[in-house]
Amino acid sequence: NNNNNLNSSSLVIKAMMLHRRDAELQIEACTVLWALTCSNEIIRQELIKLDAINLILQATHEHATDAFLPVTAWTSLWYLAKNFEEYDREVIHNQILETIAIHAPNASIELQPYFAVDVEPNYSIERHVARSMIAVLLKCTRDFPSSSVMQFYGCWALNDLIQVFHTNAFCCAAFETAINVLITHQRNSDIVLQALILLNTILNLIDPISILLNDNENNNNNNNNNNNNNRAINLIINVLKNHSDNARVQSYACSALAALAVKDTNRLILVKNGVVSLLAKAMETYSNDVTVQQNACRALSNILLTHLTLFTVDSLQSTVELVLRALRTHSNHAEVQLQACRAVSNLAFDPICLENLAQLQTVELLLEVISNYSLNVNIQTEAFAALANLSVHPFGRKSLHNIIYKDKEIEIEIENENENENNNNNNN
Repeated sequence: NNNNNLNSSSLVIKAMMLHRRDAELQIEACTVLWALTCSNEIIRQELIKLDAINLILQATHEHATDAFLPVTAWTSLWYLAKNFEEYDREVIHNQILETIAIHAPNASIELQPYFAVDVEPNYSIERHVARSMIAVLLKCTRDFPSSSVMQFYGCWALNDLIQVFHTNAFCCAAFETAINVLITHQRNSDIVLQALILLNTILNLIDPISILLNDNENNNNNNNNNNNNNRAINLIINVLKNHSDNARVQSYACSALAALAVKDTNRLILVKNGVVSLLAKAMETYSNDVTVQQNACRALSNILLTHLTLFTVDSLQSTVELVLRALRTHSNHAEVQLQACRAVSNLAFDPICLENLAQLQTVELLLEVISNYSLNVNIQTEAFAALANLSVHPFGRKSLHNIIYKDKEIEIEIENENENENNNNNNN
């Protein structure tokens, strides 16, 4: 709770003041301050009053030769000074640049691609700081691959910072960083989760086709992007297999696959590697988890756009049942309904799936979705598209006809009753 966190904050500040020469203690203290301030505004304000910013700056200055301390210190400073206009964030920016000069004498060459960005006229100090921190964090995560602390907090900080400042160069480098983290720490579910969150942020910020998967003029860049793309797919598949007991990991893995599946060649790789059965397993294991259902349905709907002939009959039948279950179970969650309708629409292109969908009262279910979300244009569009595809099947057409005809009969009955009532009133 806040009281305990406030007490912890004051104790951390006291320890930093008493043990200024102990680099390891300063590193751990900065890490604790980072964790305390990243999501708690009350603690952040209290730490600013306790002069935490100056203490952290002193630590980076006194231990300038320590390669690891600046990373935790800068990130703590970022959260402390973020949106706090009374404090000049330019101090932090200058401190970072000074430390870069100490730890990376070739920084002007090595980090130049990340800094070679046109500066906007109203370029804020916050974005300058973010740009500097991202560049150095990318370098530090590469230089300390075996450090679980560095990789965990590096991905965490990159995820937050890259949303403030992102360019193609940064996103490509961060994407590669996340891949390397997944390789090195593939058994650590906490680190894997942070790497997946970073991957998803990158894929959502910039079109994955244009940044990571497209054909570039430079063949070497193209090969590197394709290699990263293929490695990412294989690693995420392994994550789904090896971390099946972690719902959040499964959810973010499904979300990343959904983004990667926008490219047709990726869909083919995913199908051949049995991803559909892994997505089905995640949906079955976490049937009550909204985010898993939403992201798995989104991944399925993208993958099912093509190559349906490569699926096994069993995997398709299982997928149909699980998608329909998601529609029924999570009727109150619009995003699940949207992605499930998309998946139904794409499944209906396969003759076997079409047969199963037609027999499983899917028409009735879709009409219920249309009724429940009459004001949601996206859901209406996907649900009607699914109905159109289902109407290709005779049984689907018959179901739709019967429902419409039944409704028409009810309307006629109501009209007849109203007419009789009006006649009786007139007679009276």
